[in-house]
Amino acid sequence: MDRVKDLVATFSDFPKKGVQFRDIMPVFRDPQAYAALLTELERQITPLASDCAGLIGVESRGFLLAAPLAARMGLPFIPVRKPGKLPGNTYRRSFDLEYGKDVLEVQVDSIEKGRSYVILDDLLATGGTLRAACDLIQDCGATVISRGYPLHRL
Repeated sequence: MDRVKDLVATFSDFPKKGVQFRDIMPVFRDPQAYAALLTELERQITPLASDCAGLIGVESRGFLLAAPLAARMGLPFIPVRKPGKLPGNTYRRSFDLEYGKDVLEVQVDSIEKGRSYVILDDLLATGGTLRAACDLIQDCGATVISRGYPLHRL
């Protein structure tokens, strides 16, 4: 994980003044670092697998973690997206960002009532996205058994 940590860069005042933006994209351009990150996440989530109905990735960088990990673990991948990106009926939740407001949506039929899910995203800033994603899953009648922001701790 040292290699992963070394690849994350911080940009001051991006996308606006006062924000410290952590650029994780170099991790995904390095196959060994990306694989190491997925292996570590798999190690952490495996104990929850028997209770987990799927891995939820939060748009958009959470997709880069949840989708390949779900495939590796034989679990469904469920995207949580910005508004207007998912067809059919959706649940939606508004939330505050570090630098504005946004909305998240999930397809109603992608979450099973009474089941448990793991949410994955890249970083945690204000916690608004995490809270909105958790609320969204609860709105669907399911629970969140774990939340992962693996690049936040680096």
